[in-house]
Amino acid sequence: VRVLLEHCPNATVIVHPKGKRHLADPSRLIAGAKAVYGEQFDALFDPIVPVPEERLLVKEDGETLVLSAERTLTFYDTPGHANHHFSIYDSYSGGVFTGDTIGVFYPQLQEAGLAFCLPSTSPNQFNPEAMKQSAERLEKLNPTRIYFGHFGALDQPEEAFRQLRFWLPKFVAAGKEVIARHPEAPAAEQAKAVTKLLHNDITAFLNECSIPASSPVYKVIELDLQVCAMGIIDYWRKQR
Repeated sequence: VRVLLEHCPNATVIVHPKGKRHLADPSRLIAGAKAVYGEQFDALFDPIVPVPEERLLVKEDGETLVLSAERTLTFYDTPGHANHHFSIYDSYSGGVFTGDTIGVFYPQLQEAGLAFCLPSTSPNQFNPEAMKQSAERLEKLNPTRIYFGHFGALDQPEEAFRQLRFWLPKFVAAGKEVIARHPEAPAAEQAKAVTKLLHNDITAFLNECSIPASSPVYKVIELDLQVCAMGIIDYWRKQR
């Protein structure tokens, strides 16, 4: 965020109450991420630098930001992917900016007529029950579209919610199965096993939808699954 602010000198960062301290002082955030991602941390996230507190504005659940006479943003506390996660309803478009709450959208498949989404279960605050409850809360807003943090917009919001309900239990079950089979294995090995299980399920699903094995979407999904699997294993280890 700080890197972006250097190019936007008049910008203010609106942040969840639980996220303010981590933006102002990201040391604990960095330490936690390094514990999970290890040697991959620098390649994935570096640099993470503090944001000046005077440029941070906290919004509480249900608070609004009036942008114009026609447009008001309403902030909703939607944990599940992370504890400090906001989703934002836009009164003008009727859409919701969901970040990672509803998952990841794969626009590569739209040309094939498939609106495809998968849960985002990256570490280290993934909580499936909270994610489900957050999704139910957003669905009750009857949004006209979903603006995903990754990647793009979907004008079929009902599909996003339906697919989350379909895939989230499968993601959680894959982790439970691996933990039961290999309880003493290192977390990295458990995550690889979860990735393999989910990859097989998703490949079979996409094959049924006539998506060819040559589609570039498979490489993108594989990368996402590696991170999602880490979050799933982290969740189940905490349950133990």
